[in-house]
Amino acid sequence: LFWKVIMAMPSKHKLFISGLLASLAIVTLCADARVRSNATEGLFWVVMLLTVFNPLSLMADRVYLVPPFLLLCWIAVVLCQVACGSPMLVVESLWRIMTGRFSLFAIAVFGSAIYHMTLTGLLNIWPIMMQNIPSLQKYKIQQSKAPPTAHEWFHVFTHIGASQLLVQLPLITGAATSISTARVDARSIYRYVHKVHHTYTSPFAPDAEYEHPVETVVLGTGFFMACMFFTNHLVTMWAWLYVRLLVTYDSHAGYDLPLSLFRLIPFYNGSREHDWHHQFFNGMYAPTFTYWDELFGTNAQFKEHESKRLAFQEEKAK
Repeated sequence: LFWKVIMAMPSKHKLFISGLLASLAIVTLCADARVRSNATEGLFWVVMLLTVFNPLSLMADRVYLVPPFLLLCWIAVVLCQVACGSPMLVVESLWRIMTGRFSLFAIAVFGSAIYHMTLTGLLNIWPIMMQNIPSLQKYKIQQSKAPPTAHEWFHVFTHIGASQLLVQLPLITGAATSISTARVDARSIYRYVHKVHHTYTSPFAPDAEYEHPVETVVLGTGFFMACMFFTNHLVTMWAWLYVRLLVTYDSHAGYDLPLSLFRLIPFYNGSREHDWHHQFFNGMYAPTFTYWDELFGTNAQFKEHESKRLAFQEEKAK
């Protein structure tokens, strides 16, 4: 009877009750000293897992399932930590082994390259799954265009692999950082350089790294110069690389998924905004935050497009 009453409630009430029960469960579990000592680190690993695989969008129609799902994930991680120890100890041991066997130069160059390739493969697993889950296809932004084919995925992955080996690896070593500058018309730069990135007007995740070698060098130089000036540890650079890849893969996903962690970031330039940039080219130039386009007025056409789209959706829902 209690379950029938709960299921008959509106979704907002179900979400409140499930969230309340999940909170009570967390408080109860934290009464145990071992659980309490691992609680914060467990939350960290749950968030890290959700940045790579985020199934929350599958629960968008039953949002009240999110709190118990997150609770179960957190309990599983904490229990693993209690039984097997902190993953941070494993990371620290692996780091000591790596620094003991290899030079700083080898780790910075080849370690960074392997790390980047690993992230590229890891961060594309969920987009491939997302493209093949029927219930998520309603969140595809450009509904009139077919999803990318296996050939297109292979083409982009081949391009990224060649770029990482032939452009980014030499860039890390400093052998290819000497770039001559010339006064060139902006349209010429787009036509011969940035247009490669716009090959696919309906972007998909790996399209984030699909670009002309010149653009790779310019962006890579800016990335590494920032790391040189603002950090003195390789782990900080690797963490920043992970964040940058997460953001750029999300903005090129081609899907505007609900319950995304990125929606919590103020002024975030997400997949909806950047997809419009790929589709029409003219406007929404900012790579991460929308306030730049707001400041320079390059979001006027996007705002008009969005107002028409939302009005059409409201009319269709009636």
